[in-house]
Amino acid sequence: MHERCVLLLQLGGAASEREVFAFTYSLLSDPQIIRLPPWARKPLAFFIAAVRNLPSRKRYRMIGGSPIMEITRKQAIALQALLDEQATDVKVFFAARHLQPSIESVVPKLTGMKHCLLLPLFPHYSFTTVRTCIDHATKVLTGAHPGMKIDKVEGFFDHPRYIRAQADLVKEHLTHVPGPRAVLFSAHSLPKGHVAAGDPYQTQVERSVALISERLPGDCKTFLGYQSQLSRRTWIGPPTVDLMHDIVRSGIRNVAVVPIAFVSEHFETLYELDIDYAHRAKAMGFDVFYRVPTLNTFPGFIEALAAITLQAL
Repeated sequence: MHERCVLLLQLGGAASEREVFAFTYSLLSDPQIIRLPPWARKPLAFFIAAVRNLPSRKRYRMIGGSPIMEITRKQAIALQALLDEQATDVKVFFAARHLQPSIESVVPKLTGMKHCLLLPLFPHYSFTTVRTCIDHATKVLTGAHPGMKIDKVEGFFDHPRYIRAQADLVKEHLTHVPGPRAVLFSAHSLPKGHVAAGDPYQTQVERSVALISERLPGDCKTFLGYQSQLSRRTWIGPPTVDLMHDIVRSGIRNVAVVPIAFVSEHFETLYELDIDYAHRAKAMGFDVFYRVPTLNTFPGFIEALAAITLQAL
């Protein structure tokens, strides 16, 4: 009988354009995203979600909705299979911080579990991802199962299995990018105010990139940029688009783009990188603009999740 479990956590996403407003409003209502009192945060979240709704719906329509939670489901199935092969008694569940399947809807399934590991699927700790997922899940779990032991994984940015998996995936896809070539790591940006308040995200992303780069072929020049900034003056950088310009000016016209902070395909990879940035790359004069897939169910990544789970339980 299973008495231990791991709960994989994601922020969630709009699976169709009809869910765009609800997801955006829920996301921006999170106090870790917009750091204002509820009386100010929620009206602002509603206003931003309303303003963005129509253009965002058009973009989500172009990618057929975000597949992030379907990929998370497949990651959970693959992790369960691997843990079963290793004869563990660990049961795997998954949930989203925003929309479905919600943490609240999954918690009743954990009845009978004595020990639960919260594992947000973000390699790098941030208030906006890992903290909000863990805080909310802990609150819900404690209320529903007061006797349960709860542990948590607050990122795995330098875990050897994760680094190896990400490097192996990049090397596997570098066959599509002839030399001279560059590897451009792209991470979701973060407000500078979060970093000033102690968020370690940027430092951890830089460390991951350094460790992964050590495993790549010597002919690859590596760069790290940040995407999805709302304001260049208030968000960490350099912007990924600016680095694309720099790479072309240096004479390199073949680039592999690695979405380093993401382990599942979603809006920022499928629309921002694959459509928006790819279009810009063509205009800049790139010959090859190849986007490396996210880790998804890459075997090395599932092995990393299994190792992280068993080490933490």
